Amino acid sequence: MILAQTQEVNAVEIWAAVGQWAGAIAAAGAAIVALIISGREGRRQRRAEAVRALAQARLVEVDGPAFWVVSEGPTRSEVRALIVNHGAQPIINVHAELWPVREDLNEPARFRAHAPFIRANDTHRMDFEGNPVDGLVEIGRAARVRWSDAEGNQWQVCLTEQGLQGPEPFTGQLPTPYRQRRTS
Repeated sequence: MILAQTQEVNAVEIWAAVGQWAGAIAAAGAAIVALIISGREGRRQRRAEAVRALAQARLVEVDGPAFWVVSEGPTRSEVRALIVNHGAQPIINVHAELWPVREDLNEPARFRAHAPFIRANDTHRMDFEGNPVDGLVEIGRAARVRWSDAEGNQWQVCLTEQGLQGPEPFTGQLPTPYRQRRTS
């Protein structure tokens, strides 16, 4: 009789252990599935935020197709850029930069302009600082405008022979040269 009860208890304990193992495996599987779903949702949200940020950056207009307004006076040249913020948020730390022909892009731009911010739905004329090029003002080696949006994203627009390029995220990279080297 004692032997029969021991066998019954062992069978019950075995089935209880199997049930506990099955529950643990199911819980681990549920946790893994939850992490996968959470990761996918996080990636989806980051993509949606990037799309919203790019849409906001596209509301910054850099002087239409001309980009740089140039006027030559009898003693000096002036270089200007016109920035229009059509967005609902201000843009901050706005830099306009121009590297004349034969300037090294690793060096700071010779012509520079800075605005601490441009209000929402506002237009701002940026007069460049720097040494004017004697008797020669032309689109140089590279030209760009870069800024930060209200969310802290940094953007740039570069001028190339094909027109304005961007906005694109600014991560400290050199500006796109105005004339692209032809590969033929």
